[in-house]
Amino acid sequence: MRSILGSAAALMLLVARVAAAPSPDAREILTKVSETYANLKSYDFNIEAHAVFEFQGVKYQFTMPQEMAQGITPDESLGILQKLFRITRVDNGQPANPQISFSAPNPSLYYFARIAQNLQYAKFLREETLEHNGKGVACYVIEILKMPDPDASPRAPAPSPQTVWIDETTYLVLRFVVRTTFPASATQAALQMDWDVQFVSYTLNGAPPQWIVDRKSNYDKQMAALSAKMVGTAAPDFVLRDLDGREVSLAGLRDKVVLLDFWATWCAPCRAELPIVASLEKAWSAKGLVVLRITDEPPEDVQAFLKRNRQSLATLVNGESVTKQFSVPGIPTLVVIDKGGKIVAYDANVLSESDLTTRLRKAGLD
Repeated sequence: MRSILGSAAALMLLVARVAAAPSPDAREILTKVSETYANLKSYDFNIEAHAVFEFQGVKYQFTMPQEMAQGITPDESLGILQKLFRITRVDNGQPANPQISFSAPNPSLYYFARIAQNLQYAKFLREETLEHNGKGVACYVIEILKMPDPDASPRAPAPSPQTVWIDETTYLVLRFVVRTTFPASATQAALQMDWDVQFVSYTLNGAPPQWIVDRKSNYDKQMAALSAKMVGTAAPDFVLRDLDGREVSLAGLRDKVVLLDFWATWCAPCRAELPIVASLEKAWSAKGLVVLRITDEPPEDVQAFLKRNRQSLATLVNGESVTKQFSVPGIPTLVVIDKGGKIVAYDANVLSESDLTTRLRKAGLD
């Protein structure tokens, strides 16, 4: 009897310990997700986005397959291939074409690389096994709510809670669900859509699909045209604050060669380029080179990144307006400005130290 009671007591103690075990920290998990996506190199995700909505008293089902890929080299931009979507009536399954205007949730790598930023809250819900690619995958299930985007259009839906399924091993997002509500306009009543976005398969570190290779070729031509348009023009003046809150103006740096480095903490190519820029900054600052790193991110996100990576980088923050002034199409983008305030080089891709040195010499450094 004593043995049975002892075993029962031990079992109850074990159950109590399990029940008292703390839940995983949601923000720590999201930080690992951000780091995972920021460090991905070559990948190919297949995505299916489903939504259910009601319009003029009729329920509809929206389905849109997508493919998201990153090329094999560091300077190849993320590509999202929108495939043929379809809308059907829920009551009879027949194809339909309701005259509505909406935007789908953002399932891109850049979104997940910043998933830990600008959060109103992050809440751990549970652990759950998700059927994925024919097998069960252990997932963390987390609910998040983002801060409102100050630059969003009036027609953009307000932030709403999202539930995210995260692979416990890879920290890749396998599924997320969210409800988006579009406000009424002069031409359309308010619209509410319940989304379920699933990453049905993925390939990491493989050969890029042909469509992104072709897109990269077209992108290079567009960037060459943009560079030709920008080079030789006067650099627009701006004023931004650094991480310590001090104001920095481009006009105050006349008689200096200025290198603008548009970057972000979540951008893997940007992070790969940081030591190249830092090396040239150290070597040439005495000769008149000033490096201004510019990010759209708030200071707290940059400071957290620098602390995590034990780095110290002078950075100007909240630079959305300057990004627009310089027509930055993507990051990293490097702009070299000579002592007279003219743009002498404009590159929307990753440069080698040799290539960047050539551009700095063109601006008058020696």
